[in-house]
Amino acid sequence: LHPFMPFISEEIWQHLPKHQAPHSIMIAAWPEVEEAFLDHQALRQMEVLMAGVRGIRNLRAELQVPPGRKIIVELLPHNQEGEEIAAAGRELLPRLVGASEVSIIEASAASTQARTVPLGQLTIYLPLAELIDIEAERLRLQKELTALEREIERLETRLQTEGFLAKAPSEVIAQERTRLQDYFDRVNILKDRLIQLHT
Repeated sequence: LHPFMPFISEEIWQHLPKHQAPHSIMIAAWPEVEEAFLDHQALRQMEVLMAGVRGIRNLRAELQVPPGRKIIVELLPHNQEGEEIAAAGRELLPRLVGASEVSIIEASAASTQARTVPLGQLTIYLPLAELIDIEAERLRLQKELTALEREIERLETRLQTEGFLAKAPSEVIAQERTRLQDYFDRVNILKDRLIQLHT
């Protein structure tokens, strides 16, 4: 808090045991980092877990899983450090991502119909059957894909029309080409998701 809230930090300081410290926080030296107290391995492992939590939350949002719905999380470690991170993840993930079950698995036991969060030391699997109605999701993705393909066809026709290319400002043509590329990218993502749902 100090020095942004000096009245509060000074009040707290006055209640701490001093042990030869200055009588006011205003004239106390800044704390110095004790390298001996830093656990670089723990920090690195926590960064991996934080990336995993972000990945799971993003997948929940992407798949429109209701916030109150519990999910199953499978952790596949790839090395010794991955096993340590997975062990910590079993304790932390239920509270942080709304998991009813977090299990550490072998490669042979990994779910085939699952979304994954690759993290280097381990891979997180979210079995789709526990997240969504797979058939309803297939229909939704197919509908979105059909709509995108219609938009691509319309844009391609427009960009091949001589009248449009001759009359439209160059920035409008560039904008339409960018939008067309975005549509192609989204189509590829949707096709990948549909393949995952069929495997």
